[in-house]
Amino acid sequence: MSISPNETLWQKHKVAMLAVTPIPITVHIKTAQPSPILDNLVAKWRDEKNMPFPESDLTLRMFGAKSLETIGNVITIHGCPVSWGQYMTMRKYFSIIPEEEQFLQVAVSCLIETSDQHLILSFRSKNVATHKNMWHVSAAGGAMLSSIQSSRGFLFSIFTEIDEELNLTPIHISSVTQLGLYRHTGEDSANIEVCFLATTKISSKEVLTRAKDAKDTWEGKISTFPRDEVRRMIYTETFNPAGAATIITALRLS
Repeated sequence: MSISPNETLWQKHKVAMLAVTPIPITVHIKTAQPSPILDNLVAKWRDEKNMPFPESDLTLRMFGAKSLETIGNVITIHGCPVSWGQYMTMRKYFSIIPEEEQFLQVAVSCLIETSDQHLILSFRSKNVATHKNMWHVSAAGGAMLSSIQSSRGFLFSIFTEIDEELNLTPIHISSVTQLGLYRHTGEDSANIEVCFLATTKISSKEVLTRAKDAKDTWEGKISTFPRDEVRRMIYTETFNPAGAATIITALRLS
């Protein structure tokens, strides 16, 4: 899917920049509010297919953004605990859910550069729940409530995803820089993402070797590319919106 005339990279990949900032984004976690219409849809959608969500998918273990606040240079995401079932239902029925019950799932994405100056990308498999069969950055996923509470932000979430998807621990990482905050704009998406750029002390070959034993290998196939090739791909290939935003910002393409 190449970029069309008069179309920006942001439009092509259905993502919008909310803020470019290296200053850590903070969070304010509120008590989960009643959401009767959303919860009714959670049950109705899956029960009609005789495929109710398992109990684990109804646990309030994720973080849903309700509003943003900027004071000086600091951005705070105000939100509350949400479940995977609520998030998947929000993606499907966002337009008919009352505003007071709406939220955007908060996720993190990280593009990693190796010691030999290759960028690590993942081609998402057909087995993932969303954004199947498209490119994404090195490590990404929903920000779990426990990780946010532990770090009072998103750094723990990034290191968790790097470990699960690449089998790299903090000792392999040289630097991590927050790039900014972005929102998916597609009708089938309800996400807000904190994106990062990191560097690793090891080579692309070593990364690929370690990634073979990663916990979440089922999510996608890991590859590494020179910067120029990734720059070409962002104009011609299909990417997860947050992955595209991370690359556009990291490579200063807009």
